Amino acid sequence: MLLRLRLAILLGSWRDDIATERERWAYWLPVLLGVGIGIYFWLPFEPHLWVMAALTLMMFICWYRLRQAEPWSQIAIAGLALFLGMLAASVRTNAIYSPMLDRSMGPLLIEANVAERELRENGSRLLLENIVFERRQADRPALHQLRLTLRTTVAPNPPPVGARIKVLVNLLPISEPSAPGAYNFRLQAFYEQVGATAIALRTPEVINPVAQEVSMAESWRNAAATRIHNTIGGAEGAIAVALMTGERGAIDEKTNEDMRKAGTAHMLSISGMHIGMVGGFVFFLIRSLLALHPAVALHYPIKQIAAVIALAAVVGYTWLVGAPIPAQRSMLMAGLVFVAILLDRQALSMRSVALAASIILLMFPESLLNPGFQMSFAAIVMLIAAYEWWRLNKTKDEHMGWGLRAWRYVLGIIITSVIAGLATMPFGAWHFHRLQLLGVLGNLIAMPLTGILVMPPLVLAYVLLPFGLEQPALYVMGLGLQGVTDSAAWVGSLPGADVNAAQFGLLPLLVMTAGGLWLAIWQRRVRFLGVALILIGLLLVPLKQSPVALISSEGQVAIRGLDGHLYYERPPRGLIARDWSRAYDSAHEGQAWRLASSGVNCDVLGCITSADIAIVKRAEALAEDCQRARLVIAPDIRVRACAARVIDRQALREHGSHVLYADGSMDTVRTSSARPWQPYYKASVSYSGATTQPDAPAP
Repeated sequence: MLLRLRLAILLGSWRDDIATERERWAYWLPVLLGVGIGIYFWLPFEPHLWVMAALTLMMFICWYRLRQAEPWSQIAIAGLALFLGMLAASVRTNAIYSPMLDRSMGPLLIEANVAERELRENGSRLLLENIVFERRQADRPALHQLRLTLRTTVAPNPPPVGARIKVLVNLLPISEPSAPGAYNFRLQAFYEQVGATAIALRTPEVINPVAQEVSMAESWRNAAATRIHNTIGGAEGAIAVALMTGERGAIDEKTNEDMRKAGTAHMLSISGMHIGMVGGFVFFLIRSLLALHPAVALHYPIKQIAAVIALAAVVGYTWLVGAPIPAQRSMLMAGLVFVAILLDRQALSMRSVALAASIILLMFPESLLNPGFQMSFAAIVMLIAAYEWWRLNKTKDEHMGWGLRAWRYVLGIIITSVIAGLATMPFGAWHFHRLQLLGVLGNLIAMPLTGILVMPPLVLAYVLLPFGLEQPALYVMGLGLQGVTDSAAWVGSLPGADVNAAQFGLLPLLVMTAGGLWLAIWQRRVRFLGVALILIGLLLVPLKQSPVALISSEGQVAIRGLDGHLYYERPPRGLIARDWSRAYDSAHEGQAWRLASSGVNCDVLGCITSADIAIVKRAEALAEDCQRARLVIAPDIRVRACAARVIDRQALREHGSHVLYADGSMDTVRTSSARPWQPYYKASVSYSGATTQPDAPAP
């Protein structure tokens, strides 16, 4: 009885805390939008747009009728936000729909315009649009865009942006996830309206070098890249090009890997850090210059003037780097900060983050599934929560010396890195199967270098480039970047810098995310329930079984051997084997299974494993394997009848990659082909005014 009484008192206290923090209830609206968007992408079928619109309208009417009745009005608002998220995702899918290639085709001769060009370490990659096949056939989808890979041996001098080219290519479908939970490149490509990838078989022929007008930003990017390479060069020059133009393809793999291990890979792509540093530098520079003139400082709102100029600088920087979606998200966040300064409101608050998240989710619902979106908002939400706590508990010190200021700056970087690292760690482990345990040390070195010797010279280089006077600024920027790369190489070489994390289920990630949001949004004692949720999520992580067999949609097979490691039917290569090794066998690179420790015996007809799994290479082995095995894997054969459980060519076509566990349960990448980004999708609704036709089935 006493325990029940204490529990009732505690629950009542928490309920009172939540009621007291009524002004923070609105911060849960973007969370509910995200839940609705997540439900849309989780559904095994494509919901009709009018159904989503009707449900949203119904919830709006319920809220309007119940707006004076609590708590029903709050429940109606929550339902409205949830269905609005589903509607936004449905509208976005409807608006950008374009067909995607489902099977390899070629060689084909195509004509297309070069919309984007990205120089890479071993060649280049082009984004092509206005695509025309030499001989148009009914089974060729009307691709909106495709990405063309040009190796250096085929095209040492890739065609410029704006050119109309003719090229012989092999068309390839964009691959699905290598396993359930792996990153879905095909989904990302769908929302970028890229329908296929292509490999050039010969040097492209430039039909018209100026077939379409090249934007001013693209011309500037090309000129800036050339000058940066001439001034800095090397890995530092490639990073400078990435920071100033958005093209990061020329960064060599060693530099990428060093910075991943050091936890500083976020510096290689345009993110909130770069946008914030550019805006902050311009804001404080302009405000300081204006404050030097007493007449100006006393008679004009120099803070607001500096905010307007900084906002223009942020927009211009985003435009110059090509305005990728992550940069647009960061620009929106920075824009809200400077608008708050213009209105004399608190610049950085949970309110501005909630507003930015809501706008982004409504405009780009697919961002919810993007690791960059998840990690950036996880970091900023936890940092603002920590700042709010510090602001409420800090003590003022008007006589702070330079030594103490320097120590607080270093301590601030350490605390920021720790909080951001802990906030993003679950998402990094789930998506990339890697933990950077020394990320605090890497960022402690790299962040001051970037904030002092990289981003301010970058802004000055922008100003000086039109006059040809950018060399001094680029030289200083190169020194800063050399310090960043050298420190990343050193930190990455330390023991324990980079640790692999095995694949775990989606449920632990969702529980930890809910706990983090609960901890960050509330401010009273009730927030500490979030810590309990995070701990529960961590306890759920080890419950994920290790698979005994993996089969990719392309037919690659891996079996867990007697020693616990993965062994492959063929020598592992490419992204599939890399992803499988990181997710399911982090201490082992994978080998062919002609080893005794694999527990697999093979002949010309197929293989049988110690777990009674048969891998069939020829149809002649089906009769025997179907009788003695509990599972038959036949990736190249269509099995008509079999006493055992079967994963054949048809199963892989319908469900994609498979993961089999020891208890007989199985996960697949998809339950059907009923979503527009999935292979062999047969549209039954009209998109963008035209009803699509299914692509020809795979042979």
